[in-house]
Amino acid sequence: MKYILKGGSPEEFENWKKKANDEWQPSWNDFQNPEKEKVKEALLIEQGYLCCYCGMRIENNSYTEIEHIKPRKECIGDEEYRALDFQNFLASCNGSTKEPKPREVHCNNARGDKALLITPLNQECETKFLYIDGGKVLSENPDDREMDILINRVLMLNAKKIKGARESIIKALESDFNGATINDIEEEILALSQKENNQFKEMCFVSAHYLQNNFL
Repeated sequence: MKYILKGGSPEEFENWKKKANDEWQPSWNDFQNPEKEKVKEALLIEQGYLCCYCGMRIENNSYTEIEHIKPRKECIGDEEYRALDFQNFLASCNGSTKEPKPREVHCNNARGDKALLITPLNQECETKFLYIDGGKVLSENPDDREMDILINRVLMLNAKKIKGARESIIKALESDFNGATINDIEEEILALSQKENNQFKEMCFVSAHYLQNNFL
């Protein structure tokens, strides 16, 4: 999980909501293109085109889904506005639901409406995870049972597809930085924190964390 700094909501989306009147109120079911596409694009840019949970590459297409931090079913009463609140939105991969069976769902499709112990909007979220050889992700604190539940039951971040992607990245790091100088490693960690053409490197936070913990 990578920290996400939320930006402003797209003007087209906010203007669409302002069309509310006595006869029509904006709803999630009415939320369609072109406004939906504009929202997805804004989310992707602020996230560097990475899934908000697993960090795999996502694009502005049907494989990318808008995730609610506060679940839509809880957006009732005074909180009803949050179902269409850009600050309550994240962009997630589809959690493998569009892949042939057998498959392991993960990310938003594993989560459903479950509560999140920590979200990508928490500035300390990146410090809560540990990435190890084999691509497995663990809680940084081995005694933190709630984090273990978040990883393995709520978001299923050790699903085979994600774990395999992390393993490939870690193997490449071991090959590329074996014998590298501290300066080279620090420069790479800095580069991983920066976007290029609005994009972060896929799973950049995994690479940065692994380099920091195993090479410095």
